[in-house]
Amino acid sequence: MSYKNHISKIIFAMLLASWGIPQAHAVGLGFSFGTGNEEWEKDRVNAGDRNVSNMGFVLDTAVRRNRVFNYRFSFLKEKNDADGNGINMEGYTTVHDFGFGVLRERNVRLWLGPQLRASYYEDIYLNSSSVPGDVVGFTVGPVIGVNVNMPQVVSFSFTAAYHILGGYAGDYNDTNSNIYYTDVDVDSNGLYLTAALIFRINE
Repeated sequence: MSYKNHISKIIFAMLLASWGIPQAHAVGLGFSFGTGNEEWEKDRVNAGDRNVSNMGFVLDTAVRRNRVFNYRFSFLKEKNDADGNGINMEGYTTVHDFGFGVLRERNVRLWLGPQLRASYYEDIYLNSSSVPGDVVGFTVGPVIGVNVNMPQVVSFSFTAAYHILGGYAGDYNDTNSNIYYTDVDVDSNGLYLTAALIFRINE
């Protein structure tokens, strides 16, 4: 079962939504690097602890501006590996932060709100060998972030998110048969930490 058509439509819609942000607002563009830990539950075959790492691009609508709301969009290349036995996965993740500034100083912005992650993994590995399959995941939870604004146009940003609701679904072929596939159907929760270097534009 392939999820490629569905996830590509979702990612395209999210990219269009981010492009529709009013251009009059000062935005920030940059790079992010992240790590995390997930716990997969319910699925007896695939349950267990997992390690997440990623890097990619980030867009933020209010890095330093004195505005209550900011939207942050990240497009990431991501690895999601089993801590021990299990499948390892590589693919793409979009992260959507909906932040509300609780401290809005010129040099520091502290914000918090909900975060949504949508992932699509098309490269599946079992015992270091590539196997056919793909997995889709959605998780949601609270996030807190801080932007440290340097002179000129540079900001450093750090976020911590804990997702209490989430799940992954898909399948992969762990045999030499083209008929038998192992299903992935798990509930998940996880902690995600991210650091970003952002360049402020139109400020």
